[in-house]
Amino acid sequence: MDVFDPLPLMGGLCLFLRGMNVMGERTEHRTGNGLKALLGRLTNSKIKGFLAGLGVTTVIQSFFATTAMVVGFVNSKGMTLKQSVGVIDAAAQTMDAHAALRTIKQEDPYYAEKGREYSEKYSVSGS
Repeated sequence: MDVFDPLPLMGGLCLFLRGMNVMGERTEHRTGNGLKALLGRLTNSKIKGFLAGLGVTTVIQSFFATTAMVVGFVNSKGMTLKQSVGVIDAAAQTMDAHAALRTIKQEDPYYAEKGREYSEKYSVSGS
């Protein structure tokens, strides 16, 4: 490990945090009453919030992007923390279901062979 290894990590973390800060500020400025009303209608109950999170995460296929959007909306006061719980819960469960489906699909011989190649290439056991 070199002395300079942590520097790119810290630089990347600083850029990420700055990006989140800018996104929150811009979202706060752009969030009007119409968007707040729409988000309120879509997430006013836990079931509606869950379905909204399920839909968004299914379409964009990214738990992290959904969570980042929700954090931005909560930060800009477009959503309440209570409204965001259902959306983030649905996003996490959607990605869990996606991972389970991918695991089931890996019983296909093509995926089994790719898995063996990967495990041989990146084997930790040293044998």
